[in-house]
Amino acid sequence: MVATIVVVSLIMLTQCFSNHENANGTLIMVEVSGEAIETATEKEFDNIMNRCCQVMEKRIQLFCEDEPGLEKAKFSVKRVKDSERIRIDFTNKELWQDKVARISKLLQSHGCLQFYETYCFNEICDYFNKANVKLAEKNNYNQAAIKDDFNFLLEGPLYDLLKPNYNQLTPGKYSPEWDARIGVAQVKDTIAINQILIEWRDLFPHDLKLAWTVEPEIVDDNEVLGLIALKLSHDNKCALNGETILNARLEYSSYNGEPEILIEMNNEGTESFKRITGDNIGRQIAIVFDGYVYSYPVVSGEIPNGRAYISGGNLTTEGAIDITNILKAGMLPVPVTVIE
Repeated sequence: MVATIVVVSLIMLTQCFSNHENANGTLIMVEVSGEAIETATEKEFDNIMNRCCQVMEKRIQLFCEDEPGLEKAKFSVKRVKDSERIRIDFTNKELWQDKVARISKLLQSHGCLQFYETYCFNEICDYFNKANVKLAEKNNYNQAAIKDDFNFLLEGPLYDLLKPNYNQLTPGKYSPEWDARIGVAQVKDTIAINQILIEWRDLFPHDLKLAWTVEPEIVDDNEVLGLIALKLSHDNKCALNGETILNARLEYSSYNGEPEILIEMNNEGTESFKRITGDNIGRQIAIVFDGYVYSYPVVSGEIPNGRAYISGGNLTTEGAIDITNILKAGMLPVPVTVIE
């Protein structure tokens, strides 16, 4: 059976934006895109554009409510006639000058929150070992290092870039970790790893989806990201998505004082989350926002109250506020880009 592996793009790219000062304030212009726009009827297109305007207006309103000095700030969100663009005008120019970059990022976020079941590396390590060997054979790479039984290799085209999550027991003896993290890689190597995994996608389970962690950590003076093994449901989707969210709010951890986001789900989400956590006690569930893994905690018990926390990923108070407001305002129906 032809397998499909979805490799989520690694690097959280810094979005380009341009703001134009006018006589009354600041202008940001955004453009919508995506397959839904290309195939939409006129009525569907109107609905998409109107929804984008509603979501962006709500996001800015919430941003103003949380940002000191902007409580009474004025702005407008309007469609540009006969185009795929939306114009956001801000008055009171002096209030917005140092906020444009943050607002631009806020506007472009898809706002997609997902919960995934996960694979553990020890369950799927053989697939990665095989990909490493196959790539070595293809490229005539250090043939002496290739093992027929696909034991752990200290080197290879894939493992030279992605340090796999093996624990060394004794010299020459390695054991794959019981962890959803496949391994770590330097930020600069992630595009090459994505390309390798796409090339050899037929070697992997059809329900495996890979995503990178949202923020790098420092290992041996290098910035590295973790590659996390997500498990798709029977319909090739996440186990639970953010459409069931009733509310989100900023809190601070009683354990370490770091910011975290408490989300509360509706009845449907509560029942689904109860089932998912009950089925995965002792295993990890990954919390993914806009394609990046924020955390992948071990489930210690069934969670029946429909409450979950988003934390990790070096989440700052400012970042937590923005994600909270994005979740409150809802998802954008199509990709949005700030343009000149």
